[in-house]
This record gives sequence, C-alpha cells and structure tokens, in this order.
Amino acid sequence: MRRTYRKSSNNPGYEYEIKEVLGDITPVEDLKTHTIKRVLLSLWEHDGIVEEGVDIRRHNPVTNTTFGGIRLTIEEAHRVCDILLEKGYGSTDVIEKAYEERIGRFNPKGGKTE
Repeated sequence: MRRTYRKSSNNPGYEYEIKEVLGDITPVEDLKTHTIKRVLLSLWEHDGIVEEGVDIRRHNPVTNTTFGGIRLTIEEAHRVCDILLEKGYGSTDVIEKAYEERIGRFNPKGGKTE
C-alpha cells in the first residue's frame, strides 16, 4: 500500500511520500518541535508525474510530517556528494567503507579490483 502525504498547504496538489530515511543529521530530536534533521529518499507526485529525489529537511517521526528543507534530484544529490568529497568533507572511515561496498557490488569475488 502506497502512503502519500500532502507536503504542505503551500503546495496544493503535490503529494509526497517518504520511501526511506537514509540517515539522521541530528542525533536527537528538537524537544520543542519533536523534529529531527534527516536525509530522506522521497517521491513527489504532481499532475500524474512522479519524481524520486533526496530531501534534507526536518521530519517529525511521530506524525510523519516534513518541514522546511531542500529537495535534490538524484543527479543533484550525486553532484553535491562529489563537491563535498572534493572539498574534504566526509570521514575517511565512511568513505573507505562505502568504496569497498561499491567495489564489492561490481566484483563478485569481493575485495578491490585491479
């Protein structure tokens, strides 16, 4: 069953679905608003057109409501990641782990390819 959520009253006609929480940016929720800054994989639907994207926004996990933030297409999310990596952002441990996992997907024997 597909669950759709109206993003906000400012965008009537747009339906919004959170497909997956990719990660939390803030480790604890804001006690006033009960929101957590998160990276979300989501779908937007407007006039029958569905677009997948990555959102960085505040999310209330109890009500499953999202608030102010930014939406990126998949291509834009890849570009932002590339820019941040080029500028030295990201921990080396996470980068190495992600690299090994990516190599493993393309090399059925696992490990690094030459």
